[in-house]
Amino acid sequence: DLEAERPWFATQYVPGPSLHDKVAERGVLPAAEVATIGAALAEGLVAVHEAGVVHRDLKPSNILLSPKGPRIIDFGIAWATGASTLTHVGTAVGSPGFLAPEQVRGAAVTPATDVFAFGATLAYAATADSPFGQGSSEVMLYRVVHEEPDLGGVPDALAPLVYACLAKDPEERPSTVQLSERLAEIAAREARGIGVPRRDGLPKAAGPRPARPVGRRAAEYAEQP
Repeated sequence: DLEAERPWFATQYVPGPSLHDKVAERGVLPAAEVATIGAALAEGLVAVHEAGVVHRDLKPSNILLSPKGPRIIDFGIAWATGASTLTHVGTAVGSPGFLAPEQVRGAAVTPATDVFAFGATLAYAATADSPFGQGSSEVMLYRVVHEEPDLGGVPDALAPLVYACLAKDPEERPSTVQLSERLAEIAAREARGIGVPRRDGLPKAAGPRPARPVGRRAAEYAEQP
């Protein structure tokens, strides 16, 4: 009520920690749990983007893990799809390490911008760190634009998909619909302990350790079985 003597507004209480706090307290999450959280988050982003909104600051501290599933919060810098950017060249709005290259450059944002942050968030859940390491804002933003992510600690089952999300070119990133479906499949498979059979007959996590793709779109990794 903005007209009250003491203006106020109410919001739903979510009884659960943020993804950031859970990882900080418990440590890295297993692949099955990361995939389950990721599938639900991707489904949420589908709804956000269908409403014509780009979050622009998706990160572990903006994801609350409620008993009914993860919730995306803090749309304080969200922007309508197709609107001109609020940033200027050389500036960026958001959190270093989770910003997409186009945000760092001050270009217009699209739903693919949230997909990049989504990939960085999954990497954090699996490694307790940003895929671009630590450092000053300037160092982090430089790495986001010019360097490849470090996914050495990401489980093999998830690494190809995370790598696809972190493609420098927005057009090469998978869609949120693709992410939701693929992560649901990975979560189910990991929960059953099923992976790609190794030559010795022992199961291993599906998906190769990604290297920088040559001659193929990074998003193709999202389609791997």
